[in-house]
Amino acid sequence: MSGATLDAGGLIALDKGSRKMLALLARARELGLRVTVPGTALAQAMRNPTRQARLTRFVRQPTTDVVPLDKYDATSTGILLATSGTSDITDAHVV
Repeated sequence: MSGATLDAGGLIALDKGSRKMLALLARARELGLRVTVPGTALAQAMRNPTRQARLTRFVRQPTTDVVPLDKYDATSTGILLATSGTSDITDAHVV
């Protein structure tokens, strides 16, 4: 089964009510696709859960998987950062 992965930009767009993002997520629901959110991206986008109701509801849905940055992902993310010469942990974790 395939799905989609949202980075912080996608989460922020959802939070702001972007029609494009809402349509994308509605289509994913129709198709029964899972949506993955790296925990680092969620941390970047989530600032006040009580005021970000749309985003809070989204991450609570059973078809949304929030992926933690565990020791294995942290190691591979670090290697990717070193290889690419960049330092944005969230972008590397999305990959």
